[in-house]
Amino acid sequence: MQNSWRIILAAGLLLIWGSIDLASQEKISMPGRYSGYSQLLYDAWVRSSQYVKARDSTRLAVDIYRPARDGKAVDTPYPVLLSITQYRRASRGTDGTLRYSAGTMLDLVKYGYVVVVADARGKGASFGARRSPWSEEEARDAYDVIQWAAGQPWSTGKVGMFGGSYLAGIQYEAARLEPPALKAIVPTIVPFDNFDVYFGMIPPNGPFYDIGNVESDLQTEPVDGDEDRTLLKAAVEEHRKNSYPGAMPFRDSVSPKLGVNYYREINPSDHLPEIERSGVAIYHLGYWDNWLRKGSILGFANLKNPRKLTLLGAERRGAQAGGSGLTFDTQMEHLRWFDYWLKGVDNGIMKEPPVFYSTVNAPVSGRFAAKWPLPNESRTNYYLGEGTLESNKPSADSAEDARMVEYEVDIKTRAEKGFIYTGPVLAAGIEVTGHPTVEIWASSTAADGDFIVYLQEVAPNGSIQDVTDGRIRASNRALHQAPYNNLGLPWSRSYESDALPLKPGEPVKLQFEMLPTSWLFQPGHCMQVLVINSIPARSSGVDMLNSTPRVSPAPTVKILRDGEHASFITLPIATDSQLVSYVPK
Repeated sequence: MQNSWRIILAAGLLLIWGSIDLASQEKISMPGRYSGYSQLLYDAWVRSSQYVKARDSTRLAVDIYRPARDGKAVDTPYPVLLSITQYRRASRGTDGTLRYSAGTMLDLVKYGYVVVVADARGKGASFGARRSPWSEEEARDAYDVIQWAAGQPWSTGKVGMFGGSYLAGIQYEAARLEPPALKAIVPTIVPFDNFDVYFGMIPPNGPFYDIGNVESDLQTEPVDGDEDRTLLKAAVEEHRKNSYPGAMPFRDSVSPKLGVNYYREINPSDHLPEIERSGVAIYHLGYWDNWLRKGSILGFANLKNPRKLTLLGAERRGAQAGGSGLTFDTQMEHLRWFDYWLKGVDNGIMKEPPVFYSTVNAPVSGRFAAKWPLPNESRTNYYLGEGTLESNKPSADSAEDARMVEYEVDIKTRAEKGFIYTGPVLAAGIEVTGHPTVEIWASSTAADGDFIVYLQEVAPNGSIQDVTDGRIRASNRALHQAPYNNLGLPWSRSYESDALPLKPGEPVKLQFEMLPTSWLFQPGHCMQVLVINSIPARSSGVDMLNSTPRVSPAPTVKILRDGEHASFITLPIATDSQLVSYVPK
């Protein structure tokens, strides 16, 4: 009885101190900044781990991080923040230090949350054989872990999810199964249409996913009670039966290993009605320097769930958001979102305009917008000239550039192995915000070929920065109506029957999109377009999964730029009239 009174007294004092602390804080709730609404209740957390059985009794390894006082988890129930990973929920470094995949999100435990991190089936310390990433089995596993977490005594019954890349895609997969406890998610750098985001208009030459290194799972931290790693080793043995989809070069390809069209199974774009029906609140978070950024935009554009879209310049917490002077704390932004949807904190996050973005090189810290793309963008053509980038359409009867394709291309050598078109020195800055597109007339002596286009900024000292890029395989040039809102951008169905081989020497029109961006070209600098015909070696996440097929002898490619065959890039030029600037105090 005496101990009970001590606990009650301590809890009361904590509540009083927390109230005083909140009362003394200025209330700030804006993108990347948050104070005065959420109490810092604890100064520590404790970790425990265990196996949770999925519906088919497969054991899934989970870590549980709970608020702690005096080294012991508190009994107060709190909302759960869940992440499911294929990259090991926790592991030991060479120095023996335990590394947590949840990273800085663990700090949110101190604000009155429980964080749960699970290894995906067939990965880490979880048992089972993995059918493929984001598969139906993994979606159902996510459902099971969500409902298990909601039913624990340390949980209020409300669950949110967080994480990027694979960890983002599994959030969509979970939402489409409508688990009752799932209320809010923050998918970061998320694939929306996996065929497009990985391959776009250059179909893959190899497998979508490979088996991976099963042995690396042995580096996973075992669950509590498995100090001799017996269970971990048994789990990894089951991973040796993992199956992956294999080569699927077209959108309608059937996986040779799974016997189904795997793209349709894993694409959020193919499950929009179910995700909407879940009613889950979705915070779409993307970064201008990540090749998955369009997925965040398409999720926002196609799903009518309660939602927000934020697009930043740098893919790391606390980084300068595109050099604009904005230090954006993504951890606090997660807290704002989860406080509102899981705790009912009236912090105003849903009263803001739905879109917030930073602009690389811009003097303003960030901007709100009512919709995306920006409603008053001015789409402006810049034409390829004789090594120049012009605002006027060419009128010559004949004009072209030709060169032989070079396959040994990397980031350092690509400029000397491609076509370069440079604009005049800019007298004033130009802001490009949205989705650039490309229209090029080209021919080749081969029956096919790749065209990769970079938009770049050139400084007076000759240094070059990539702004964005786009790509197409010429045989994939047939355009179709996308089955979802693709924002009016060029889209290829990419079925096997859609392939259109080139006739050697015959010009064709290639229309394709570039990755979205928000970039301020500086006065005194130049815009530049670079066109190359071979994918640079490992220059981005996309390129790690693909390569340009080699033809011997190497073909000659021509780019036409005359009055009848004008080649150009279209840039979305932003105007200040449509924007509300955001400048933190």
